[in-house]
Amino acid sequence: MVTIKVDVSDGIAPIPIRVFINHLENNEDDSKFSRDESFEESFDLNGGKYSILVTGKNNPGSSTQISVSGECLAGPVPSKPQKRVKPSYAVLFNLEV
Repeated sequence: MVTIKVDVSDGIAPIPIRVFINHLENNEDDSKFSRDESFEESFDLNGGKYSILVTGKNNPGSSTQISVSGECLAGPVPSKPQKRVKPSYAVLFNLEV
């Protein structure tokens, strides 16, 4: 189980937060979704190597903290939560489950 957590300091993002889950060894396991506000969701991923890309935009003067955690054979890299304060962001995590 892998958990993706996105915490928008204002609660609601000005544009949808987009998440792309890419199974690097099997395109049939790829998925994507978007959310308008902070979220924490868990996914039961098939075994293999993945990249997870989280993109979005901050309201002026606000920030977003992004983390990926769970039962991984390797990673996630980066392992610490990533805080973004710039107007727009893209954070890539690599892991193996």
